[in-house]
Amino acid sequence: MDNFEPNQEEQGRSINDLIKNGYKFSPMQVIGDSWKIFKLGAGPFIGFLFLYIIITILSAIIPGVSGASFLVVVPLSFGFYTVAREYYLGKEPKFSNFFDGFKGFRRLIPNYLAMLLIIILLLIPVVIIAVIIAFKIGLNKEFFSLLDDYKNNPTDLVDLILKYITPLLVVFTIILIPCIYFGIAFSFSLFLAYFTKISFFGCVWTSQKIILKKFWSFFGLHILLGLLNIVGFLCLGVGLLVTTCVSIISLYVAYEQIVGTRQMPAYDPNK
Repeated sequence: MDNFEPNQEEQGRSINDLIKNGYKFSPMQVIGDSWKIFKLGAGPFIGFLFLYIIITILSAIIPGVSGASFLVVVPLSFGFYTVAREYYLGKEPKFSNFFDGFKGFRRLIPNYLAMLLIIILLLIPVVIIAVIIAFKIGLNKEFFSLLDDYKNNPTDLVDLILKYITPLLVVFTIILIPCIYFGIAFSFSLFLAYFTKISFFGCVWTSQKIILKKFWSFFGLHILLGLLNIVGFLCLGVGLLVTTCVSIISLYVAYEQIVGTRQMPAYDPNK
């Protein structure tokens, strides 16, 4: 079995030290190690991906459950990371380890809600500004009245969108940019919730502070993973099963190599 050694220079350093003095980070090394981890458990990872997709779809369409589906989906999705960690540390995980995310349920769910609340609050002024700018450059009340009239007529709806394409693109771009930023900057939040005892809101801001030290490197990592998934899709779609798993594992590997979890057992609410 491959033995994955964490970046020794980063191990043993406090989070405050990482935020203050920075760290080394290689997107290519992350993807390479993620591929090695995937190869160690390709079957279980793909099998769990299918299970995850099925449960996610069912939880979203079952009446009375969809609104609370995150209670299952969030800890379930963390299973990819708990198993990846087992392989990274040279252990032989069991399929049951994919459900270890539920052991941190009382940490993951409040952190997820805190992160969601922060994103919503930060996006409100962005959306308002985007709409104001859109109206300044051509969007008007006619668009919304026609939108309601054309919602059942795809041809007219496309023509309407094309007519107002410039202001609509402006709104989309203004909102998309901060969404991309939040998606990257807060990507360590759940890991910090699971592996440390930092407060829920503190996990979100700490994640941002850590990632901002190498934001463009993380942005590059996401671009590479996006391209990787495009290649996977082009391989008759079957390759997407592989690239999706590698992409998910990559986030854990990045956290492991920067912050590390060897000396950080998962939060135990009983202690």
